[in-house]
Amino acid sequence: MPRPDADTDLAHTIGHHLAYETVRRSAASAAHRARRFLDVAGSDAIVLGNSTPRRGTGRSWSPLTAATFDWGVAAIGREWCVIAVFTGED
Repeated sequence: MPRPDADTDLAHTIGHHLAYETVRRSAASAAHRARRFLDVAGSDAIVLGNSTPRRGTGRSWSPLTAATFDWGVAAIGREWCVIAVFTGED
């Protein structure tokens, strides 16, 4: 997943409930947290997710958990690897 897409998707996921899309955190706060999280792995990290990026329609997704909704991202850098998994129920 390209880093800009990972930044956008992670910020959206931090800021919204996965099932209802209700706002849980301001867009600025969510974007800041997403950048800080991915920055741990480094700017040249390989970023992987369990879905295609949010842009456009026709998003595909591979479940990671038994939850109704989930989204995960892993950033693998030279020295650090960071993984986040979010779940939601309706």
